[in-house]
Amino acid sequence: MFESLSDKLKRTLKNLRGEGVLTKEHVDAALREIRLALLEADVNYKVAKDFIASVKEKAEGQQVWQELKPSEQVVKIVFDELVDMLGGQSSRLVFTRQIPNVVMIVGLQGSGKTTSTGKIARWLAANQDRKPLLLSVDVYRPAAREQLKVIARATGQQIFEQTETNDPLTLVRAAVKHAQQTGFDTLLIDTAGRLHIDEELMEELVNIKNETHPVEILFVC
Repeated sequence: MFESLSDKLKRTLKNLRGEGVLTKEHVDAALREIRLALLEADVNYKVAKDFIASVKEKAEGQQVWQELKPSEQVVKIVFDELVDMLGGQSSRLVFTRQIPNVVMIVGLQGSGKTTSTGKIARWLAANQDRKPLLLSVDVYRPAAREQLKVIARATGQQIFEQTETNDPLTLVRAAVKHAQQTGFDTLLIDTAGRLHIDEELMEELVNIKNETHPVEILFVC
């Protein structure tokens, strides 16, 4: 989503160079591209609508800040709104005494879930004194589980593997049992990419959630 939004912004913001005030025409041109990028990334229509309204309110008619060009000001306003929409200030994950605490990583195909899973595991180990175990339940994409294995090795994390099965729930149950027996307090589950219209795959997520009772479900976009 962010790559698409960035490309559309670059094209739109070229028209703002050299201006001293952000006019309604400038803002409308930029927001049309931003709205399209959000909707193309499968962002909920109401969320996109509210986001655009908030950016428009803050951008229209503002004098350019002393050190910022009009194009840069639009970027800053959009960035601030994206940060706010995605939860504002970053925070630590909250864990319980449950062993293991499960964190599900979900998102669209190609959004970077597998890479993010490795990075999150490394961050938790370094910053929250956790002992994470990685698990891939992406049994559909060729070499998906091998990719997580490579990332786990690169980030110095441990991964659970059970190559004899392609059933996500079987993998989850075995990984939870392994974590309990070997002292891993956090299980990060890298799920298969999917759209909300893929009913079978969405049901699979629900089943994994009901099986593991995750403390967090992180959406990668």
